[in-house]
Amino acid sequence: MMMSPDQRPPKPCLLWLGTSANEQDSPVPSRNDGTSSPTQRPPLLLPFPASAQPNVYTADDFYQTVQAHYESEAHFVGGMGESDPGVYVLSTDDDLLRQHGPLLRDGMARVHAARHGVPFYLCTTGLGNDTDWSVPLEALAHSNNNHNTTIQVSLYGSNPAEYARAAGIADGRRAFAQVCAFLVACQELRIPTEVAVVPEYAKSARELALTLGAQQVHVYEPVPSIPEHS
Repeated sequence: MMMSPDQRPPKPCLLWLGTSANEQDSPVPSRNDGTSSPTQRPPLLLPFPASAQPNVYTADDFYQTVQAHYESEAHFVGGMGESDPGVYVLSTDDDLLRQHGPLLRDGMARVHAARHGVPFYLCTTGLGNDTDWSVPLEALAHSNNNHNTTIQVSLYGSNPAEYARAAGIADGRRAFAQVCAFLVACQELRIPTEVAVVPEYAKSARELALTLGAQQVHVYEPVPSIPEHS
């Protein structure tokens, strides 16, 4: 039996942060087909296909996009109930925390001033050295009071070999170590984290994720990749 529009579960809001509306941004694919080159950053695991281009460049873009989302599709209570799937945020070149920290903090503060309780999920691979993300994480931790903000990390599997196979990269040792270190850093700063893993490695990856402090583990099937800009 088909559901009426009012019976369908609400959709999450997607915010893809870009660097400039005048630039050709290099997107982070939402999942690849295993053919990526060894030097390509692993793609993000997401619960839905992502849009084809960035749609947020300023805190005002951030706020207006979220507002429009909750005002559309007969959206239940509009971000104030447990059924709210929330707002997923990703960025060009997976540089969400370091490059877009001020935009994130300002945008989320504006949204929460208007719609208390909207959950935000900051999607990242967690890659990079601690010097890349230590300061941005600390800034987020200090601004995260009652902001319902969770970092969702693409973990893929439970060891470097599984990570490499699932992410479509040649060698997963360095990348996997960085992702685990990122999760530990979040735990130490008391920033809530969730992880995304692929179905074939879900059981063992779940155990590791909980050990690393993740509050929830999501198993995501492959979804279409964001097309590359030419």
